[in-house]
Amino acid sequence: TSCSYLESWDISWCMHITENGIRILAESCPKLTTFKAEGCTYMTNYAAIQLGKHCSKLLFLDLNRCS
Repeated sequence: TSCSYLESWDISWCMHITENGIRILAESCPKLTTFKAEGCTYMTNYAAIQLGKHCSKLLFLDLNRCS
């Protein structure tokens, strides 16, 4: 995919990304080491689980102020 080499992504305060969008991101970015989603109101437990499931290199996860 076009983002298969992406290592860091910051979607902080992005209010319109859905848990399905996070799942697609996680499936497409296996080399992701840093993911910041502070203040994302649609960030759910399901979305966080998908990041853990598909992004085995993830070292830093920022979910401050998420629902």
